[in-house]
Amino acid sequence: DNPMPISSIQWTGLTHIAYPVALANDDGSVTMLDNTSTLPTAAHAHGVKAILMLEAVGGFDTVIACCNATLVSNVMSAVTTYGYDGVDIDWEPVNEFINTPTSAAHFVSLLTSLRAALGSGLLTADAMVLDATYWAAHQSLLDRINVMSYGLSHPGYNYLWFASALYDPRGADVNYSLDLLRTWYLAAGVSATKLNLGLGFYGQRWDGGVLASDHT
Repeated sequence: DNPMPISSIQWTGLTHIAYPVALANDDGSVTMLDNTSTLPTAAHAHGVKAILMLEAVGGFDTVIACCNATLVSNVMSAVTTYGYDGVDIDWEPVNEFINTPTSAAHFVSLLTSLRAALGSGLLTADAMVLDATYWAAHQSLLDRINVMSYGLSHPGYNYLWFASALYDPRGADVNYSLDLLRTWYLAAGVSATKLNLGLGFYGQRWDGGVLASDHT
């Protein structure tokens, strides 16, 4: 991988930036992938909030069940040490939280503890597209809910589509689009003031396909 250097970030138009820099270990310790305050310092110089993005090495269920208080303490230590304005939780379960009650309860425990520890600091979370009702029920714990409205087409689907379509021009709920997901989340009761939609800055190329009308 060739990550873009912080010095190359185009700050114009940005209000917040989440940095995937922290890994939660099974014992509640946190491994920092960047042990500097370079990004928060650069963000603040441009009037942008810097958010520490937290992922988990062995999965969040394991660490929360074992060591939730220890994890929160270590996350807050990193926030304070490096000057972040808040925390983003990037938990992407294999199945949505609406279908995994144990994980759903664990996430509420983590969010509740972090909300108390952060005080007025920012707390955001990344949301699976089908979890609108879950996030509607727990939005009071969060400043923003970041719907992962990208990767909306992949080899497992039986059709080609855009990674982050704004609309489905056919006007029906045929394929995922940002407009459809916005509608779902608002209908579930998520406040528009807390709803972020993701737009993937990437594309995909498909090789080896054939036309339905010409299999040659």
